[in-house]
Order: sequence, then C-alpha cells, then structure tokens
Amino acid sequence: MIGSWALESFKFALYVTFPIAFYWYYNRPSMYEEQLRERMEEIERRVDPNVQGMINKYADERRRKELNDWERKHAEMQRIREEMNAAGQ
Repeated sequence: MIGSWALESFKFALYVTFPIAFYWYYNRPSMYEEQLRERMEEIERRVDPNVQGMINKYADERRRKELNDWERKHAEMQRIREEMNAAGQ
C-alpha cells in the first residue's frame, strides 16, 4: 500500500490547489499593470531634444527626397505616355 487515504487526500488537494493558486497569483490585473508599466518605461525612454531634432530633420529630408523622386518618375511617365499617344495617332 502506497499510503493512507489521508496522504492521498493531501496529495489530491495539493495537485488541485497548486495550479489554481499560481493561476490566481499571476493573472491578477495589478500584476499585469505593474509589468506593463515597467515595459513601457523601457520602451519610451526620454529622447534628448537634440536627438529628436536630428531625427525630425532626417525624416523631413527623406520625405523631401522621396517626393522629388516621385515627381521625377511621374514626369517621366507622363512624357512616355504623351510620346506613345502621339505615335499612335
């Protein structure tokens, strides 16, 4: 015989209580809020204003360059389209 009924009852209670207790402890909203707050603080570090200015300047230059490239390509396509229309007539 492995054990008495009291030991088996204790083991059963432990097997049932242990996962439920961990589930209750780790699924509390306050636990998630705390972990989320810590994670967001890691992600949203304060950026130096000089660095932010450099980032904005680079983004503006990049947008300007992409717009110029798009306008150049658009003008080239218009020219080709007009040539094709003129050749077809």
